[in-house]
Amino acid sequence: MLNNARVRVGVAVSCLALALGCCHAETAQADPTPTPTPKVDSVPISESEALRQAKATGSPVVVSSLTDERTLVTADPSSGQFIAELTANVARVKDGQGGWRAPSTSLVRGSDGLLRPEAAVAQIAISSGGSSSAPLAVLSDGSASLQFGWPTLLPAAVVDGATATYPEVFPGVDLVVQAGLESVETFLVVKSRAAAVNPSVRAWSMPVTLPSGTSAKALANGGKSIIDAKGVERFQLPQALMWDWSGKPAGMTAATDVVADVAQSRVARIDASVASGRLSVGVKASFLDDPATVYPVVIDPAASLSQTHVLRVTDDWSKWDDAVGDHGKIGYNGWTSRYYRSRMFYQFSWPVSGLKSSQIRSGVFEYVQDHSVQHSPCETTSTAFPGVRAKLANAIESSNTWSDRTGDAWHPQASVFSRMAVGHEDYCNDTYRETWNMTGVLQTERTNYATRTTVTVGLYSDDEADRDGWKHYINEGSSPKLVLTYEKEPLVPAVADFAVSAAPVPQTSPRRTLTPTPTLSSKVSLESGYNCQSSTACLRAEFEVTGGPSTISVNGAAVTQSNQISTTAALSALAAGTYTVKVRARNIDTNLVSAWSASIQFVVDLAPAAPTWSWLPPVVQASGELPAASTLQISATAASADADVSQLCAVIVKDGTTTETCANVNATGMPKAAIITAGPFEAGKSYTVSVLARDPYQAGVQKADTPTVRTVPVQ
Repeated sequence: MLNNARVRVGVAVSCLALALGCCHAETAQADPTPTPTPKVDSVPISESEALRQAKATGSPVVVSSLTDERTLVTADPSSGQFIAELTANVARVKDGQGGWRAPSTSLVRGSDGLLRPEAAVAQIAISSGGSSSAPLAVLSDGSASLQFGWPTLLPAAVVDGATATYPEVFPGVDLVVQAGLESVETFLVVKSRAAAVNPSVRAWSMPVTLPSGTSAKALANGGKSIIDAKGVERFQLPQALMWDWSGKPAGMTAATDVVADVAQSRVARIDASVASGRLSVGVKASFLDDPATVYPVVIDPAASLSQTHVLRVTDDWSKWDDAVGDHGKIGYNGWTSRYYRSRMFYQFSWPVSGLKSSQIRSGVFEYVQDHSVQHSPCETTSTAFPGVRAKLANAIESSNTWSDRTGDAWHPQASVFSRMAVGHEDYCNDTYRETWNMTGVLQTERTNYATRTTVTVGLYSDDEADRDGWKHYINEGSSPKLVLTYEKEPLVPAVADFAVSAAPVPQTSPRRTLTPTPTLSSKVSLESGYNCQSSTACLRAEFEVTGGPSTISVNGAAVTQSNQISTTAALSALAAGTYTVKVRARNIDTNLVSAWSASIQFVVDLAPAAPTWSWLPPVVQASGELPAASTLQISATAASADADVSQLCAVIVKDGTTTETCANVNATGMPKAAIITAGPFEAGKSYTVSVLARDPYQAGVQKADTPTVRTVPVQ
């Protein structure tokens, strides 16, 4: 899964009004991880064990072996199914005690004086300012790190939740650092038009330390990729942006509100580059000087470790992961210039490797909407306004542009539509968890792209030319999320010796049946804790028999889910010969099929056919009678198909009494033949004579003499 490969972290940096001076070479280094993190889930709970515990307790149990920061799998005791909540954003973090806890980006001051998020994925350390000579911010994933410096001592930080504000780092300019779960982002906020006149605002750069041996590569979307000597991307610089206060109410003082952009914010893209240890930003003077610009103004160049969880694309620029911000914005922003269209893409890891289409019982995409332009009423599904479509897409990449996310970037599966509008944030102040039922398209996805480890959901407005379709959604741990309900594949069935309609011979290799219509049986079961869903008999065995002129497939009778239940199937008439049979189990409710069992062989050994035979001379008098007191011989040959015949026998009936005289046939080779000595015959008695073949297991069909009754004459 994506999150198991390595921790992915990001940093976004924004700054304004900083002189073009070099960063001081600080000697104090921030340590993002002063204490080790205990190992989580030293004995991970498997699906089977979680379901066993759930059944025993009657409560859901977490499948810890499949759970990480973005995946939560629980076993449901009532249905015997698994519920996987997949999030593109971090939904939980390690608690340091072997388990998980809710994430928190609230900054906490450590004993070393540095600020760190309370419960995050990334290793982050932020300067507390004042007399501290520590770097402004350090972010690490354990193998690579980014460090941002500041040329002078910072003012003491004012901490508010996840933000640290350093007031008046420049006249009329505040520096804000915001911690994320996988990122640290800095903003320089220009609070007035007068502050924006400062020459340092118009030509700004910031010292940045990257791992040695990296270089910048331009991306098609205006961003930069920082690659190492082997060409592997280690960091990304997305398209840098600047925005103003348009649309924000007066009097907002919280740092998170100050730096956030809203639906009405005027946004402009700007160039950012990294060279010679500096992050340089091409601030647009025209934006600062525009009379329509409402101050404060925030500038947001960003840097991030490589991530592919979240992508936002517009006509002009794109963002991904933590650089996307607190909101997903969808539709046509025709409310404030510069007008643009926006789409969102979210990438999730499948909860288990090799998940099959038939295992998926349901799939629902959920996203919390907190703003639309409608507000009367505050919640509506009116057809007067465009809705939002959810559709599966190809995997997202950091270099994607608007044109990359159209055309064949979408999968051919049909989109899923939702028309809910929750209401304007200024009038309604409400949220609504909107859902899209994507069961069918997700099942198709697993059929068509079975080897993929991720699935990507894209969202776009039903009418990207209608500004009444403009909507905001909340980006946080559980929004958006993809909720999958799936069932584990049935076990490979145990294959018992098959039964036949007549008792089988005491032989195991090869198995042998003496009837042309044997009945096959196998013991099949659902894994412990599973239940049939729609019927009381949801399991059957499916047999495949080869060895005759064509392959024969036959299904066993449906049985319940109890362990080791035998399911049987009768075969049509088979010719004598050797056959191969294998069996698999099918859950009729879910259509899940186990792997085929190992094949076994069986032999259909039918009763021998009637042999050909004749009397050896002298045999018959002219009258057709046998000579008195004769001991005669019979020459008999088994039918060519009966290769295992071991004896040929004369069956003689006199006065209601039957005697049988047998001769062993030749042990090897064909035909199987023998000379049988029959008699002596008594004078004046009548006899019927027939001959049969016998194999080691049964006697065959008799062939009678002609005439069938002979009388020995008196001499």
